[in-house]
Amino acid sequence: MTRDARAPRTALVVVVAAVAAAVGAGWTGHALAGAPHPRPPRAAVRAATASARRALLRRSDLGAGWSAISAAPARAASLTCTADRSVLAAVASATWSQRSAGVFVSGTSYGYASGAQERRAWARTATGAMGRCLERLLADGSGHGVRLRAGSVRRLAAPHLAPGAHGVAARRYRVSGVASGNGQQTSVALDVVLVAAGTWIAEDEFTAAGAAPAAGLEARVTGQQVRRLMSSRAH
Repeated sequence: MTRDARAPRTALVVVVAAVAAAVGAGWTGHALAGAPHPRPPRAAVRAATASARRALLRRSDLGAGWSAISAAPARAASLTCTADRSVLAAVASATWSQRSAGVFVSGTSYGYASGAQERRAWARTATGAMGRCLERLLADGSGHGVRLRAGSVRRLAAPHLAPGAHGVAARRYRVSGVASGNGQQTSVALDVVLVAAGTWIAEDEFTAAGAAPAAGLEARVTGQQVRRLMSSRAH
């Protein structure tokens, strides 16, 4: 990653960009979504892939002023830091930045064969193990001259869902920590927003330095995903 790091503000952006790129790419040591066993029918995989792609974060969900800093990884990390045999499809987005604000966003979404399997995977995201998973999510992004230390994980109020979003659930977590690199040290906040409905779960990650990611941005992204779901149900 080559950027001019002479100005203090730019140096902080380099640190957070490294964090965001590492998180979005799936982090070394983070368990990848496992292929189910036995192999499911191709039609089921195609349906799950289409469902996951429909829910996946898009650049247009973010509004104006965003640009890609890294391409989508070839393989998506698992939702719960363990191989999930119930996942039929897992797709990841690129990582986008709004550099004027030092904010970075990426997403992953998961498709399941049935609502029952999605609900079991969703239930695992409410356990204490999910907090440890998110701490590793931040810390495992260390590298390329950047060291990340997670301090705490807490659950926040979920983004408000639009009226009529029946059967949709949302959770929101914040990982607070410190990023060090380029002779700089700054606080870092990683917000993880989970949205689930029917046979898919979307995981969106918002990273910022020196301040928390904007709740309004997170609500906008969630709203766009839910609107796509409601539109697909209407057809």
